[in-house]
Amino acid sequence: MDGRETSYFEWMGAGFYSTDRSVNIDDDSICLLRELHCGFSEQYFYLRIDAFPELLPKLRDCEFQIIVRGSEELRLDTLIEGRCLVGWLLETDDLSILGPHPFVKVAFERILEVVIDRRLLPLAGQAAFALKVGLWERGFTSDFLPLEDSLEVKLGIDAFAWPVH
Repeated sequence: MDGRETSYFEWMGAGFYSTDRSVNIDDDSICLLRELHCGFSEQYFYLRIDAFPELLPKLRDCEFQIIVRGSEELRLDTLIEGRCLVGWLLETDDLSILGPHPFVKVAFERILEVVIDRRLLPLAGQAAFALKVGLWERGFTSDFLPLEDSLEVKLGIDAFAWPVH
């Protein structure tokens, strides 16, 4: 986990969501976020967020907000200043963690990579959870993935994810 795609195989087989948006650099309402990948190991949930490569220079000072909604809501806010990750904050109904912390790993360079320990995700009795990624610049929302609603991430063996409990 380094914020770069260091190997073609690194995210192969992961869940994938991509927008059907195109890039128009001259447009004032630029869509920055292009796609996300997600996957599971026995203990961790992995997430990767990609911006359009030609627009990466715009991501100098921003905040990524990742929201996971299961039986409760988990929100992870990551702060980027000068194209460098400077910190993150994870919040649920019961807890607030300011990074670094062994249950959460975050890296950013050309992509944002996040690893969250499953013990932090409120998924008891859930067959799926909702995932939404937002990008904020200067205190205003700039872009979302997906643009409307949330992405449903299914759980269970058939979805190559954690079993439903």
